[in-house]
Amino acid sequence: MVLAVVFSAYFPVYRLNRELAAAKREGLLLDLSDVQPAISKSWPQGENAATLVRKAIASKKSHSISLPGRETDDVLKGSATTQEKDQVRRYLAQNIAFLDLYRQASRMPRLDYERPWQQGFGLLLPEYAVVKNAGKTFVAAAALGIDPKENLLTAARLSVLTRQDPNLIAQLVSIAMGSTAIRQAAKLGLGREIDSALGAPIDVRWAYSVELPSCLDAARRIGTEEWDKSLGIPREGLWDRLRSGGPTRTNAASTIVHDFRAFWKAMPKDGTDYISATQAADQNLGGAYDELARMSPVMANLVSNSSNLSEPIKAMQSFEELRKAARSGAPLPSPKPLP
Repeated sequence: MVLAVVFSAYFPVYRLNRELAAAKREGLLLDLSDVQPAISKSWPQGENAATLVRKAIASKKSHSISLPGRETDDVLKGSATTQEKDQVRRYLAQNIAFLDLYRQASRMPRLDYERPWQQGFGLLLPEYAVVKNAGKTFVAAAALGIDPKENLLTAARLSVLTRQDPNLIAQLVSIAMGSTAIRQAAKLGLGREIDSALGAPIDVRWAYSVELPSCLDAARRIGTEEWDKSLGIPREGLWDRLRSGGPTRTNAASTIVHDFRAFWKAMPKDGTDYISATQAADQNLGGAYDELARMSPVMANLVSNSSNLSEPIKAMQSFEELRKAARSGAPLPSPKPLP
């Protein structure tokens, strides 16, 4: 009986240590403290656009700058009235200095926000929405005939810089910005040039690299007071804390590492083989996210469920199909909603 109790307590730890050792040998990121060094190694050194982007965001707040959203969307659709076009033109004319900050940022080689990645799923990413709107603004300017090529190049460069963050949200924001730019470019006969500015296709391995350490961090901390505070949620009840502690926590971590190792092995060496990568995600990642969902009701709302694990990869594939059509001058595929 005593041996059985000891074994049941020790084996989950033994299994987890084996999985972690194997994952480390295979080159997977395991700890959130490894993310920032990976970013520094992966992208060119030189001026960091993050300083200018944050300066632009601060300027936007202090001067209460607000993009005319509906009017801008109508300009991009080609359905804007004369009054709506005039309103967007006034916005562009009144905010030249603010928009110039993004123009300058777009010409820099890297965009590293030096985020506190250790916050895991509790990390806030406020820059994405603002940069996405800035990209939309430059495309709208092009649609209005205001320095079309330069404004589209600015939007494309911002899209490329945004994907330097190694997470799925960054890639989806980059796709949204790039898609808007390339569609307008195709209308103006600038498809090839803007496609070239959009650079290399998104690498699936880079896009998913922060997922494993984030999931592991969650498995370690779910149910702790620090975890609840980091997410700004009420303290979980005693039963939920007991359910997510001890062997449950260790077994969940083992499953997470095992599934991500299987995903990484099934992934093609070519990080732009989106069809193979989609299959790898669908076949291997369900258990990892299901473990987190079982550990906490809050996590059930935060993490993807097994039905949409590969949706970000499909979005990358659709983006490349759009770019290919723009390069060749073929009809552009219909827009697809992003996950």
